[in-house]
Amino acid sequence: MILYHMNIGFPFLSEKSKICIDSKEVVSRNKKFEDEAEKWQELLAPTEGYEERVFYHRVRPDSAGKACIELRNDENPHCGYGLRIRYSTEVLDHFVECLAFCAFSMAQEVCTSDWLLLIFL
Repeated sequence: MILYHMNIGFPFLSEKSKICIDSKEVVSRNKKFEDEAEKWQELLAPTEGYEERVFYHRVRPDSAGKACIELRNDENPHCGYGLRIRYSTEVLDHFVECLAFCAFSMAQEVCTSDWLLLIFL
């Protein structure tokens, strides 16, 4: 298995940030948060007691077979830039989004493993 793990926080991440993923499918790791799978792109301010949410994405590739994930914070005067991850979906066909707003961080993982294996990591 190949897995690239990135932790992202301020100034890239804030409640005004926007995450852009062209997902074909989004599934929550935890059944408790299945109803939140449709709200995976909502970013919150730091929240005490927030329980981590993990979403597995099937990202739609472009015509060149590449997926593109973007995190932008256009409204932060200290930032004015963003983060873009572009990768081949032939090699790395899974994307995992972990939201932990108690620590105000987001982990992003691009990997080759099946979702069922990731549940137990």
